[in-house]
Amino acid sequence: MTIELGAKARCGSAMRLLIAALAALCALGSVSTARALDCESLIGRKAASGVVVKAQHIAVGEKIGAGPLLWTAPLAFCRLQARLTSAAGSDIQLEVWLPDASGWNGKLLGTGNGGYAGTFILPYFEMFPALKGGYAAAGTDMGHESPWPTITARWAYGHPQRLIDWAYRANHLTSLFAKEMIRAYYGNAPRQSYFQGCSDGGREALMEALRYPADYDGIISGAPASPWSRTMTDFIWDYRALNGTPGAQLSASDLKLIHGAVLAQCDALDGVKDGIVSYPPACHFDPAVLLCKPGKRQGCLNDAQVRAVRQIYQGARADGAQISSGFEPGSELNWNPWIIGSKSAQADFGTEYFRWMVYKDPKWMAAGSDIGGDFAAAEQRTGGMLNSDNPDLSAFVRRGGKLLLYQGWADPAIPPGNLLAYYDALTRKLGAKADQVRLFMIPGMSHCFWGEGFDSAPDTVGPLDRWVAGGVAPERITAPPKVHMTQPICAWPKRAHWTGSGSSNDAVNFVCAAPHATSR
Repeated sequence: MTIELGAKARCGSAMRLLIAALAALCALGSVSTARALDCESLIGRKAASGVVVKAQHIAVGEKIGAGPLLWTAPLAFCRLQARLTSAAGSDIQLEVWLPDASGWNGKLLGTGNGGYAGTFILPYFEMFPALKGGYAAAGTDMGHESPWPTITARWAYGHPQRLIDWAYRANHLTSLFAKEMIRAYYGNAPRQSYFQGCSDGGREALMEALRYPADYDGIISGAPASPWSRTMTDFIWDYRALNGTPGAQLSASDLKLIHGAVLAQCDALDGVKDGIVSYPPACHFDPAVLLCKPGKRQGCLNDAQVRAVRQIYQGARADGAQISSGFEPGSELNWNPWIIGSKSAQADFGTEYFRWMVYKDPKWMAAGSDIGGDFAAAEQRTGGMLNSDNPDLSAFVRRGGKLLLYQGWADPAIPPGNLLAYYDALTRKLGAKADQVRLFMIPGMSHCFWGEGFDSAPDTVGPLDRWVAGGVAPERITAPPKVHMTQPICAWPKRAHWTGSGSSNDAVNFVCAAPHATSR
């Protein structure tokens, strides 16, 4: 039987439905608001081989950390600390930060670690900005504890599960755990999930795309140490170049001398004299121009130093084969403390890798090592586990994943040419799907941030989000200003060109254009 409602009845029925809907929305709002007060109820919650061991609601303005590494909470959030045990001998610590429902943007940002990890210092550098932007954020110590900023891989010696966690497993499990906590806290999964990392974090980012293509919808990989075995071999190559021959070591004043000569030859190649080599591959600098004349000792380089600088630019080789790209002209001021000195960061990283991960020999030393033999051993024993430079990201892009790559041309830690080689191989492999990858090479930027060009790294999370969630692929990003200078960073292979009018310190006076056919 059908009953026709009169106008008043229909209106009353609609009003009751509207009131009921509003009441339901208000109830949902009350639940969401209450969840912030229920943060501690997540203690003991299990997921992805792990359990929440501590949960604390952090008020806006509350401090986290200590000393110079003290952060202020930009908004209220639930801080979860958890431990995961993926196998016997595995002990992964992680944190998941959940903004109060009113401040959550509905998305997750996983953060990479750096170096040999072992602390939360570097994840925090990404998690706090993510939290400020409304993201739920997650980070991990990658399966072991190490005092910061000590460079050590001793933790891997005799602990194969720890090495697996650091190589790839910890970030994957952290992703799974974070998503489960988001469902528990907010009642629904994140709309989008992103991962951001630089240096080893960049290696981790590509590892996520390669091994676990379903973990994240968009990934940012900065200055990736993805060809780990090649990079560590290059570190030993640089150490040998500077310490294998008497008189080859360089001082800070030597670096200033070299850098000045590079700028004199190559600064203005892009039409703008700004103290930056904008496109180092076009700078064919030979340090022999600084070779001391007979009887001169100051303001010049001796023969051993000239050969060492050439080797650093050249990159590691063995038996005529190129193992790794070298470092670019214009990066010299950043070589201290990364490259120069017997206790340089490169020497420490490379020695720790070969000593504890490759040879498992506490007595192994870089001095007198065999570059070719060491590289072969590294590839055989750890390459398949640690390297994430395999260009076959078909599974990641097939499900719509977007990859944003970036690196500073003046990087003294990870050779920029390695990323260019990877990008070329990646785009060839992906074919028509290569449009889901963007590369940005940043003039003057050092390792991950800072440098002569910029005080910090450009915002890459915003462009990635607009790309994944809004469908707008980034063709140009702008780095934060340094001394009132801004410059656009163009999607490779395009480069920024000054229009010739207006200030060359203002990004609005540049256009992104393809390089001339005669340039690399």
